Amino acid sequence: MDRQSLSTIFKRYLNDQCSAAEIAALVRHFGQGNDEKRLKELITEALQMEMEEGFADRAEVKEALLRVDQSLNDVLAGEEKAPVFRIKKYPFYGVAAAVVLAFSFVFYQYRKEATPVSGGMEQADADPGMDKAVLTLADGRKVILDGTQEEAQLEDAGIAIIKTEDGQLIYQTDTSPGAPAAYNEIATPRGGQYRLVLSDGTKVWLNAASTLTYPLRFSESKREVKLSGEAYFDVKQQFAKAGGRLSGKKVPFIVKTAEQDVEVVGTQFNVSAYPEETATKTSLVEGSVRVLLRSPRVSRWLNPGQQAVASAGALHVQDVEIENEIAWKDGEFAFQNVSLADIMKHLSRWYDVDVDVRDVPQIRYTVFISRQVKLSNVLRMLEKTGDLQFRLGADNQLVINPKTEKLM
Repeated sequence: MDRQSLSTIFKRYLNDQCSAAEIAALVRHFGQGNDEKRLKELITEALQMEMEEGFADRAEVKEALLRVDQSLNDVLAGEEKAPVFRIKKYPFYGVAAAVVLAFSFVFYQYRKEATPVSGGMEQADADPGMDKAVLTLADGRKVILDGTQEEAQLEDAGIAIIKTEDGQLIYQTDTSPGAPAAYNEIATPRGGQYRLVLSDGTKVWLNAASTLTYPLRFSESKREVKLSGEAYFDVKQQFAKAGGRLSGKKVPFIVKTAEQDVEVVGTQFNVSAYPEETATKTSLVEGSVRVLLRSPRVSRWLNPGQQAVASAGALHVQDVEIENEIAWKDGEFAFQNVSLADIMKHLSRWYDVDVDVRDVPQIRYTVFISRQVKLSNVLRMLEKTGDLQFRLGADNQLVINPKTEKLM
């Protein structure tokens, strides 16, 4: 790519005006890892322009350049220190390309205080989600969970449950044979998330507006949980017993949703099964899973990097960028060629806002940003396209309009 084309596309990238093809070209160019000098030049030019236009003063520009230089050095040294974008979570971007993404957020942070958003967010805003959930015990008692409370220990049906400070439930390992079935349910609200370790050692990350029902003790022949919403599973392999000894037979782990079952023995995968969505998506990170559609009875096996989509009585498999599908677990939004309507659903759940989409064109976006920033930061990136404007009202309603439409 010649210098002029590179400069043009880079500027478009910083203003969120790149097409998917242009972003791919930018990533490929810097991903070769041999053009760091030109990358620094482009970043310096962008910051100097900010200073000339009055969006940043000389001290801010100097600080930003130092941060960019340190970020580039950290990435080249293999350290994970770039702001907002966790570089190692997106290995396909390449070395210097990762710094382009990291810098873009630095750039927006320096702009946000001085850049007015026409007809946009005004003073209303929404904080990002946090660790919070409600745990319902086997006897019906409810326990409020969040990440601000001190570590505590509960007990339910003879099972110890440790609640940690950092937003996690850890169930005591228990394989007692013949124990009576007792179930817990954990539910996250909009704007909430939680992690737990089940009694078999399986780790679960529960996304916003989701519910997981599971036994305190699993049976010796199978392990079943029920999910509504979205969760990431890291299933611990477990072997069945025969004559009091471990056999070579693996005990299946089954995730049941409204219209399908996902069966595994030890693997990592993500299931998105929100009741308001028209499709249930199962994405495989490693290992293998079988997705079984109940009606009609159809099943498919997945390989890593594949996703099963169950919708309208049909089940099909497609290849996906798996890091994008599980980015939420690592505190990121990773929207690659995603429709505005789908993006708004994610934002509604995470920021606990209502969305009213009126006559919005079918636009698709490619946006990578932390889930730990305020809602206005995300919307500001979307508004950079120049086509839409956003308003969050006092009733927590997010309204989207074409910029040509006058807001009342």
